[in-house]
Amino acid sequence: MPSHLPAIIPTGKRAARNTMQQQRGIWLHALLQHLTTHFPLPSGEGLRVGEQAANKNDLQHRLAIPSAEIEPLWQQAQHLLTSPQLARFFDAMQYRSASNEMPYVNARGELKRIDRLVEFDDEVWVLDYKLGGSEDAARYRAQMQEYRTAMQTVYAGKTVRCALLFADGVLSEV
Repeated sequence: MPSHLPAIIPTGKRAARNTMQQQRGIWLHALLQHLTTHFPLPSGEGLRVGEQAANKNDLQHRLAIPSAEIEPLWQQAQHLLTSPQLARFFDAMQYRSASNEMPYVNARGELKRIDRLVEFDDEVWVLDYKLGGSEDAARYRAQMQEYRTAMQTVYAGKTVRCALLFADGVLSEV
């Protein structure tokens, strides 16, 4: 390269493609968001078989989930939504309000999203969905603390509790 030309300045990196595990997490988030928004069910109840099949097929196409992936993801979502231990977070009769993918601006001015925020009479729960195993909980402590700090200013009169909700149904309070 001739010495009179300026050096090439890197302009950034192309974002890496999602791994299959990350993509499964994205699809599971989307399924949970849709199912909790459009079909909030009383605890322990699922959709009737015909409704379930039609809804699953519709969501598979809308979310571009491959045929090989939809069944295990659907089963994980249904397991979480119908688990008696998690009913208070998904049964609309048990909470005051709930929001999915709730945006907020953190202390650094960055736009962030909370997977699910559930408000009860005396407390608020911030839930973050994770596809990995519950042994990974410590990795997310700083993220959950940021959520807690932000929501304590919004819900000043209530206790703010944060938890990771793993695809296997384990709820790990942080």
